[in-house]
Amino acid sequence: MRRWARVAGRNPDVLDVAYWMRTRGRPVEEVLADIPRMRANGVTVGEFLFAPYAETPVEVPAFLAKLARALEPYAALSTPSGV
Repeated sequence: MRRWARVAGRNPDVLDVAYWMRTRGRPVEEVLADIPRMRANGVTVGEFLFAPYAETPVEVPAFLAKLARALEPYAALSTPSGV
C-alpha cells in the first residue's frame, strides 16, 4: 500500500489503515488485547461499535471511562491518527 500511495503521489506516512475490531461475545479487555497484533500488521486505526458494552445512552459515560482505563497499557503503541 505504501508503494501505491507513492505512485499515486500521496505521502505514505499519513496513510491510515483501519480495522474493525471484533467485539461480539468478547469482553472489552479481550478486544483491546488485539491492538499489538493490529499495530504489528500495519493497522493505524482501530474501530469498534461499543453498543454491546453500553446499551443505553445513560451507560455510555461509565463505559468510556472504563475504556480509557483499559487503553492505558496501549498508549505507547498509539499513533497520532489512531491505534
